[in-house]
Amino acid sequence: MLWPKLCKPSDCTYVVTYKTGNDFIDFELMGDARGYLSLSISEDVKMGDDETLTCTEGVKGSSIQQGYNPSYYNDWIKNTVLSNVKIARFSGGKKLYCKFRRPLQHTLNLYFQQLGDNKFGPKNRTFDLMRSFYLFLGWGPLYRGTDNMGHHIELPIISTNLVDLQAVSIVRANALSIPVQAHSAMMLITWMLLAGFAMVLSRHYKENLSSEWCGVKSWFQLHRGIMLIAAAMTTASFVLIFIHVDGWRDQASLHAAFGIAVMTLTIFQVLIALFRPGPDSKMRVIFNWYHRISGFLSHACAAVSMMLGVNMSLMPRQMQDWQTKMIGTWIGVHVLWLIVFEILKCRQKAEGKSSENYDLDNMSDKKSSNQGLQPEVTTTQPSCSMMVALVLYAVTMLGFLTGALVFIFIF
Repeated sequence: MLWPKLCKPSDCTYVVTYKTGNDFIDFELMGDARGYLSLSISEDVKMGDDETLTCTEGVKGSSIQQGYNPSYYNDWIKNTVLSNVKIARFSGGKKLYCKFRRPLQHTLNLYFQQLGDNKFGPKNRTFDLMRSFYLFLGWGPLYRGTDNMGHHIELPIISTNLVDLQAVSIVRANALSIPVQAHSAMMLITWMLLAGFAMVLSRHYKENLSSEWCGVKSWFQLHRGIMLIAAAMTTASFVLIFIHVDGWRDQASLHAAFGIAVMTLTIFQVLIALFRPGPDSKMRVIFNWYHRISGFLSHACAAVSMMLGVNMSLMPRQMQDWQTKMIGTWIGVHVLWLIVFEILKCRQKAEGKSSENYDLDNMSDKKSSNQGLQPEVTTTQPSCSMMVALVLYAVTMLGFLTGALVFIFIF
């Protein structure tokens, strides 16, 4: 099992290998680890009801531990059946290497509290490695002065599919589960591309996209359609992640708080748009200002939430580094584009004023008929520079979005 996904075995950050004998299987683990590497064998992609095989190396020396995850914690089984153990450090102590042998079939004798009962009792749990399982690999520190595992800081990596331990194959792993990847992808598509594009249309392209589609200005049709898609994707992403993590998680409290703010602002944006006053209404000015400020705040909160999300302690370090640079650069470039659009819009207005033509040849005729000198205003035409800028803006945002999505699915 290799991670990140596109790595070669020689340069992967984490590697798990396995080789089956007659009645045993040899495992090798390697990766960056301060205190331990822990391999989990599971029937699903959630922590709980898993066997753990852990190598530790710290102030008390090295050890091999066999354990069981009843839920989001680990019980250490003292009577291990693991053998042929070899543990070492290399790369200046940065990487931990571990090799051990485990019987193909083994029954764990556990002592646990029966669900729905106040009595403690034994439980036997058999893990037959002739079957296929998901493989987890976690790492983290040891409690000070002991060889006891601390809670892993970063998310463990998980095989993308069930692994047949009897087969010879290359297995790739994800740090982010499929629901988390889907949540991240939908939010990035919405707030790195769709929302910004729709806001730019509304702010700067009312004159350039003034033709009508089905009796409605084209800029408004585009703005409304894109924002409805953005609202739907935000809602789906929000619901998906809360179902997946089963409520609130302290590790993501700030990220979640800004996410809730984004969701709330998005809902109010949609609701108030349903009651948009008519063009001649006295309330139209208030609506316009609220809609504009709320849209800006939702976009700003989304940017902050994305930055907090990729910098959660649970995220792999490589992903934190790359995504922080990607999203930070996107924020800076987006601000620059907004400045460019303001400049282009001011130039377009100035050019529009200078295009007012006076029919000097007929001036005397107009004076004689007491009509006075009247300006002949030309019809506003789409600005070539504005349309080119819109295309370049869309391509730039699409480039950043593609880069951010790639990093999500690589790690």
